[in-house]
Amino acid sequence: MKSKQVIMIDFDGTISPIHGFSMPPTSEAVTAIKNLFTKYTIGIYSCRFNTEVCDREDGLSVINYLKKYDVPFDFIQYGKPLFTALIDDRSYNPNHIGWDKIEKALK
Repeated sequence: MKSKQVIMIDFDGTISPIHGFSMPPTSEAVTAIKNLFTKYTIGIYSCRFNTEVCDREDGLSVINYLKKYDVPFDFIQYGKPLFTALIDDRSYNPNHIGWDKIEKALK
């Protein structure tokens, strides 16, 4: 049974390996997200949904990208605070530790 616990995943540089739409997500990212999706509620967030920074088309492009590459999600968090760095006690960075270690930590 799927938990109501929420895992939030950033789009640029996390799901999309670059800041943009020209590269597909890694297979490790898609597999990990699909596995986590079976247990957790998955939310996607991006500054691309912040209308003070980007236009509406950027947000729609994120949704189209997720659908194109079969990345599951339960909801989109519209808007993301702008920051230089994120410091959080519940943070995982796949670029530093890998998607496999994130999956193991959350099982």
